[in-house]
Amino acid sequence: MNRKIFHYILLIYALGIFIESSLPGDNFPKIDLTLADKYAHFIIYFGLCLLFFYSLKNQSKFIKLRQYPLFFSFVFTSLYGVTDEVHQMFTPYRSSDILDWLADTLGALLCIIFIKIFYKKLPFLNTNKPQTI
Repeated sequence: MNRKIFHYILLIYALGIFIESSLPGDNFPKIDLTLADKYAHFIIYFGLCLLFFYSLKNQSKFIKLRQYPLFFSFVFTSLYGVTDEVHQMFTPYRSSDILDWLADTLGALLCIIFIKIFYKKLPFLNTNKPQTI
């Protein structure tokens, strides 16, 4: 498998988050489910962290990033959440919310825990078996 595919998928996913965050807030249907947007942030950023992990694990340019993909995928995901919240401050009918960023970061943290537990146990997660995390 071409390892660059992980980079492309990550870029498309991150671009999708950016585009969704660029939509004015009045374009979304009102949902009466308590904390629904926090759950969405959690799930979306869980996926982003997983993609960061695979992208970092499958790159060869930066040795430190490849050696510590769990740490850096968590940091990059959390920082992307910060930039997303700042971006929303400038989007009509949207607002920046620290609780959204907290949900983003918790999604990334759960992803890291998931990878630590299941990376070696599930063959479809472990794309390059010789390396350890």
